[in-house]
Amino acid sequence: MRFSIFLKVAHNSAALQGKLPLDYRQGIASLLKAVLKKKAPHLYRFFYHREGHIKPFSFAVYFPDLRGDEVVEGDRAERKYLKVGSRAICNFTFADEIIGAQVLNAFLAYYHSRQRNKQRASPYGESRPLSWHVWRKQWEFEITHVRLHPLRRIPGERAVFYTLSPFLVNTQGEKYLYLTPEAGDAFREGLQFHLRELSQHFLGRAYELNWAQCDFSRLRPVKVWHYDQYMTANRGKLVLAGPAPLLDLIYRAGLGVRRSQGFGMLEIWKLL
Repeated sequence: MRFSIFLKVAHNSAALQGKLPLDYRQGIASLLKAVLKKKAPHLYRFFYHREGHIKPFSFAVYFPDLRGDEVVEGDRAERKYLKVGSRAICNFTFADEIIGAQVLNAFLAYYHSRQRNKQRASPYGESRPLSWHVWRKQWEFEITHVRLHPLRRIPGERAVFYTLSPFLVNTQGEKYLYLTPEAGDAFREGLQFHLRELSQHFLGRAYELNWAQCDFSRLRPVKVWHYDQYMTANRGKLVLAGPAPLLDLIYRAGLGVRRSQGFGMLEIWKLL
């Protein structure tokens, strides 16, 4: 299941109006948590209170008015901001359609509650607008509308994808070592390990890619600032081959690690 949340982004300082920090993914994750806490607390507990739980979703953020980045203070990554304008589109994908529908309903309930209660009375007889989600006490994310996307399935055993959000691959025991295809066997072993875990959890059977028929040559590495460190992710087009249930799961759940933090969402380019 796939849907998009359209956001208006505002900042309480004129100097940072239209800008977001490089780790903006944390802001979207914060919005999701806030919505679930208020409108679907059972899902919040399901997603975030179970240690080692494999989350059934990924997301990608698109900024229609993105105009590069700039350093506001100093030259450290945490001081760097993207010039995103005032609009953001957050695309979600869910491996489980029932859970995805519940999350979508939570977003809709959150949206309608704000629309119905544009103003609220304070204990002192004043009134003020009911705020949307505020991240880091600075940025406000206002939902403007929601769009549900048609359901697609992958019936075959080979497809070309492109990344909506870059994907991360690491190896077992090397949690913070992120790999690109140039790493050779380490990249293959890391990705296959994650896919075996993912498919065993959601499909009840451990599947692997048919590596000889995959093509990662059109990917390029990209440095991403996330959780106070740079991570090397992979972006671009890729050909994946393997059992149809695995390819369909990758499309619905995302690829690689940290999917629920805004990595690994893919779109179908064409079926082969």
